Amino acid sequence: MEFVAQPFQIRAIRREDIRQVLEVERDAFPTLWPPTSFKKEMQNRLARYLVAVRPRTLMTEGVSDSGETGGPDPLTSDPAPPYGAWRRWLESLRRLLPSMSGSQSREFLLGYLGLWKVVDDSHIISVGVRTPHRRLGVGESLVIRAIETSLEWRIRFITLEVRVSNLAAQALYEKYGFKKMGVRKRYYRDNNEDALIMTTDPIATEEFQREFQHLKGVHAEKLARHLVLDIPVTS
Repeated sequence: MEFVAQPFQIRAIRREDIRQVLEVERDAFPTLWPPTSFKKEMQNRLARYLVAVRPRTLMTEGVSDSGETGGPDPLTSDPAPPYGAWRRWLESLRRLLPSMSGSQSREFLLGYLGLWKVVDDSHIISVGVRTPHRRLGVGESLVIRAIETSLEWRIRFITLEVRVSNLAAQALYEKYGFKKMGVRKRYYRDNNEDALIMTTDPIATEEFQREFQHLKGVHAEKLARHLVLDIPVTS
């Protein structure tokens, strides 16, 4: 087991994550219908879904799972627990019934990314982060892991679509070597907005890898400055 200095973990989706990942999808894409069948996607050999998670805590004040603010750090904070006899009863019950504290209850899902393998390309199909946890490095960490996954697949290029109005996302993708290659007219059904097609150069080249490793290092340093927990990373 390896420990890395970052306040959340990126890992593959699990069945117990489905309820929370649907919550994130509704938050990030409120007009999307029907919702993604993540259970079916998990059975697709050509799909990989990544999630960003952090442990839930009993004793931390701050942003609740629903996004209500109450403290300075929305990434590493949870609502205050019940107090007194009620808290002691709850903690005793959790120890007596381990099944109540399974992965679904122990971890809070911050965001997710969907990746499809299409011949010799990877296609990022969606990236969603809960509203109160945006601009904190979650989406960038997911993109980094998607690039690493594509390298493991021996993929040549990575492609995605992004709204023409989503300048923040475009800037992030451009930072990691995605280039604007075309437009899909009226791609988004909720408002008929156009989508930009963005694609990388070959990702296995020495030039791409040198810049990618540099960006990973810079991102890791930024996360470390806001570090609260070392979270174990497992394969």
